[in-house]
Amino acid sequence: MHIELVKVKKEHRGKGRDIRLMLKALEASGDVRYITLVAWDDGTGKLLKWYEALGFEKYPAATTTLPAYRIVPNRLRQAALTIHANEL
Repeated sequence: MHIELVKVKKEHRGKGRDIRLMLKALEASGDVRYITLVAWDDGTGKLLKWYEALGFEKYPAATTTLPAYRIVPNRLRQAALTIHANEL
């Protein structure tokens, strides 16, 4: 699965909505070996650090000059569970 853009409004950031959206897309896609995304960071590096903290690893993407990352679906599911547990 390749995710080109996930944008979350400021007032909804930090609540795990982007992860839930990716998990829903993953469910709809069936058998997926990797999730690959292109990170449109605003220049602060916060988004890149966020993806790395989730377990995404830098991945060379031939189609863009922007940073690309990828993760194994089960690792994303585990990160989502950890974040959900921390919200309680």
